[in-house]
Amino acid sequence: MTDFKSLHEGYVLAKRFGDSDMARSFLQRIEGMLKSSQDSIPPRDVARFQLTEAERMLYEPPPKGYEGALEILEKLPRDAPSITQEPGYFVFLAAALGQQYANETPRNPKTVERAIEAIRQARYAGQTDWLHYLADPNRGAREATKDDDLVVIAREQPEVWRALGMTAQADAARDRGAISP
Repeated sequence: MTDFKSLHEGYVLAKRFGDSDMARSFLQRIEGMLKSSQDSIPPRDVARFQLTEAERMLYEPPPKGYEGALEILEKLPRDAPSITQEPGYFVFLAAALGQQYANETPRNPKTVERAIEAIRQARYAGQTDWLHYLADPNRGAREATKDDDLVVIAREQPEVWRALGMTAQADAARDRGAISP
């Protein structure tokens, strides 16, 4: 494998199957290729790789993880506007904002607004099930998960449940005295 797209696919598969040594090897080759021949790599391929990196950052401890993901995700549309058409773009943005909200003291209403807008965009892109999973990851799950990026913001902000299209949860959050934006 010598082309960038193949290296990126290998990296994603190695991560998916939990082979961290193989993933690290692919990542080193990708980084080397980016340094030596960025001009010859199609911008869309580079943007997809950066989107994968933003997803990876979401698994890093806070605040480093969500800050790194937000840095990538906020820059990507300027560099490659079509990246927002990728199915995961707005899901990752919502997840990063959900993590940021969970770590803010005091809570920032702008973070809530931005998360709600990202959720709406992700739903428009057909990613509703993925968003529901991030807001309520253990509902119907066979085992516990750490993909809980929207749990805190959804628990405290009924408008997030509404943006997710889950009005029963929004009403329950409001009834238990959740914060309202």
